[in-house]
Amino acid sequence: MDRSWMSQAACAAHPHAGTWITPRARSVPEHIARTCQACPVKQDCLADEVQYAASTFRWVYQPAGYRAGLTPSQIKTVIHEYLRQHPVRGEESHEASTPGRPPA
Repeated sequence: MDRSWMSQAACAAHPHAGTWITPRARSVPEHIARTCQACPVKQDCLADEVQYAASTFRWVYQPAGYRAGLTPSQIKTVIHEYLRQHPVRGEESHEASTPGRPPA
């Protein structure tokens, strides 16, 4: 997975970016929202998270922090939408019984 975009991320030089991995709020804190809003690679950041989830844990993946100005819950919604639109062979019959998958 190409992650060359990461050096351009607005959070790359943020002194407290390490704390964004373990979110404590249900909404994105203002300082994170401002940083992500101005980020030139915000879409790459979200795409990276979605691609990682799609290629690893799929429906049971749990985002670990804020990405692209979204909460883990919001990220999970984006991932599930992507997975619904890009099923893999055999997943159609398996998805209804997969823990963590919302009803279609």
